[in-house]
Amino acid sequence: TQCPLLTSVAMQSWSLRKCTASITCLKKSSRWNEALHLLTGMRQCGLQLDVVVHNEAISACAAGREWQPALAVLEGMQRRRLRPSAVTCNASMSAFQRGRQWARALQLMLDMPRWGLRASVVTHSAALKACAEGKQWAGALQLLHDMHVRELRPNVITYNATISACEKGKRWMHALGTHAAMRRHDIQPDVISYNASMSACEKGRQWVQAVLLMDELRDRRLFPDVISYNALLSALEKGARWEIALRIRASMRDDRVYPDVISHAAVISACEKSNRWELALACLAGLPEERARPNVVAYSAAISACEKVQFWEHALALLQELERSSAEANVVSYGAAISACANGQRWERALDLLGQLGRKGLEPNTITCNAAISACEKSGQWQRALRLLVCMKALKIELSLITYSASISSCERGLNWFAALSLLEEMQVAELEPNLAIRGAAVGACEGGGGTADAPRLLRSISSRASKHLHEETLATPGLLVVAGEQLRWHGFPVASPLAALRRRIGGPALRQCR
Repeated sequence: TQCPLLTSVAMQSWSLRKCTASITCLKKSSRWNEALHLLTGMRQCGLQLDVVVHNEAISACAAGREWQPALAVLEGMQRRRLRPSAVTCNASMSAFQRGRQWARALQLMLDMPRWGLRASVVTHSAALKACAEGKQWAGALQLLHDMHVRELRPNVITYNATISACEKGKRWMHALGTHAAMRRHDIQPDVISYNASMSACEKGRQWVQAVLLMDELRDRRLFPDVISYNALLSALEKGARWEIALRIRASMRDDRVYPDVISHAAVISACEKSNRWELALACLAGLPEERARPNVVAYSAAISACEKVQFWEHALALLQELERSSAEANVVSYGAAISACANGQRWERALDLLGQLGRKGLEPNTITCNAAISACEKSGQWQRALRLLVCMKALKIELSLITYSASISSCERGLNWFAALSLLEEMQVAELEPNLAIRGAAVGACEGGGGTADAPRLLRSISSRASKHLHEETLATPGLLVVAGEQLRWHGFPVASPLAALRRRIGGPALRQCR
């Protein structure tokens, strides 16, 4: 039914009831703007507006996902000394929830007692959904606790919203705890409960828990949907469990659930993380037979699989295939392709891809720039690597530990000790702690480039960190520490006893072979 805006003359002959019905009609078609115009026109015509018509206007804003106009109507009611009702608060809460305004939703909960109102289960559910949208897991748990304190019986919707808030806030243990609490309060979890809990396990990299939840879902004679399977497959992907992921995808049809592009992308990513590049490419190639059109996530995972085994030609071919498809390449797919070129020491291709990124209107990020710097470093193009570093600073792209590591390594290859030491100083200013590999590269730059006066200082810092690492039993680069110890001895500095013991432990077997 069409509800045309009324002229001021026409509205003068209308009753408040008829105007309210007209706003209700506009609400059903999400025409919030026209509803507000009608509300304003009613006021200008001298009609005495009640709480009900304001409630309908707020609901129209909520239907249109417009929280700011809804707030304006609510504030207007208070200025005109109209006391909001429970319906007013629920409608406003719905608008805040859809607008992801969790703070305003919680504030409204605090305001309700001032108006003599008691928050209902519906109000709490809307506030919980707002917390979920805002990733406010702590606020959601507090609201659920308050419901029990106020002797309000939470339902499956309130529990699901709380689990979803924990999931979005990456609190898998709280999500599972809330899931378990449902049965303690005689509330039966539904498929949505399990889906949210499995998704929380995926974000927490708890694939075993996700598998157990799927088994429990089946035991309760609930029917998993494609969202259930995708949550489980994503959890398996995070755990690099490609064998189980392949079996789960194959079993989906037993439940009359058909894999979608998200399902396939998760399986391809699981193969990629397990260095099963052949399977990743086979899964991608088989998507047309599955009547699924590969998306950018699937392509990016396949490109990354090729990158890990240094098949840069395959990676570039996949990127070109992605460009020809309906899916659009993004920064992630370009970053994977640039990394593949870096591993293949194809710095020209890497820089060309970085240039294409800008021409397509995509902004390079830390990962793509790091990959390009690494490509230059591995190919001995230290000057280009340092120029890329300068460009990153100019574009205000965040410099990470990997950025400095690749840049200082390029200085070592170019025997540029001055630039290496300058970058070390920059790291100190940026409060980034150089690891042993970075310090070792700086030592190499000093040793080879003539900056021998600074080498002992760096070596002493390596020795100090080495002793700490040895005592903590967290040694990751023993070879570098042995080299540091030998360099210290060459410069005439005493070697720490842990380093000497390490040198004997690593070098001993080799010396015995030489004898």
